[in-house]
Amino acid sequence: NFSEGLPPPPPVAHSWKRIERWAEDNYEELFENLCEGCTQNDVNELEHELDCTLPMEVRESLQVHDGQERGGRPTGMIFGCMLLDCEEIVQEWQNWRKVNEEYLTQHNIQVPRPPTKAFAGASSSSSTPPPPPQQPGNSLWRQDLLARQDSQPPNAVQKAYAHPAWIPLARDWGGNNIAVDLAPGPTGKWGQVIIMGRDYDCKYVIARSWAAFLATVADDLSTDKWWVEEDSKELKLREFKQTGVEPAYLDILRWRCDQKYGRKQPKKGQDGNLRVNSNVTGNMNGFSPYGSPTSGNEDR
Repeated sequence: NFSEGLPPPPPVAHSWKRIERWAEDNYEELFENLCEGCTQNDVNELEHELDCTLPMEVRESLQVHDGQERGGRPTGMIFGCMLLDCEEIVQEWQNWRKVNEEYLTQHNIQVPRPPTKAFAGASSSSSTPPPPPQQPGNSLWRQDLLARQDSQPPNAVQKAYAHPAWIPLARDWGGNNIAVDLAPGPTGKWGQVIIMGRDYDCKYVIARSWAAFLATVADDLSTDKWWVEEDSKELKLREFKQTGVEPAYLDILRWRCDQKYGRKQPKKGQDGNLRVNSNVTGNMNGFSPYGSPTSGNEDR
């Protein structure tokens, strides 16, 4: 079944063997950071906690490596992004679910009532506490937030800030996740891999499946573009030849997505320049080189 003219991705176990071989030969500390695989019962328990059915390649991947060791350096197996174990997947998923339920739905926001004793004591019948403060109107910022949500390619991901069917499998250190999408948009595919999080109002489809994503990581490691940052000891990928142009891996994946589907212009009122986790030095004025990896006014 050649989807979009592409052959099926290599098996998860094959991609992990390539990643393991590279890490053992080139970065032993990172290789030792990988955890052993979990059991089939562990994955069943994970599905029970998430109330979903995970794609088979995600189940297989967790049974090869159940995330990586927490703490210490280096921290990110996926070019600075940390691979989550079953417990951390649930924790990260619950964090986003809490954001979605408590902050993005108005009826769940509780306003505390002042204690009665603060107003002449409970025994004073003549003193009545004032009414509870009115909940501030927050529908405008919610509407503005939801209006900024988008996806690349268009309509592939539901237009939501967070969704319980987005299962995080890796995270950076700025509130962003690499996740599998189990509730895609009209033109999306179940099990597609997306970037979502604090810096991504526009969600990007970076792979058609978790197996395809692991194959991409293995391919990137097989090139001569990888390097290790001296201070943080983090594994990085140098996608562009220009000096000082060293975006984070999520920015590189986003750039590749735009190369495939066309540049996604930011919506009105949205800043298209990424400042978070871009690791940029040189004369970029603090902006991500994603804005224009070419020099001068040359077309991208």
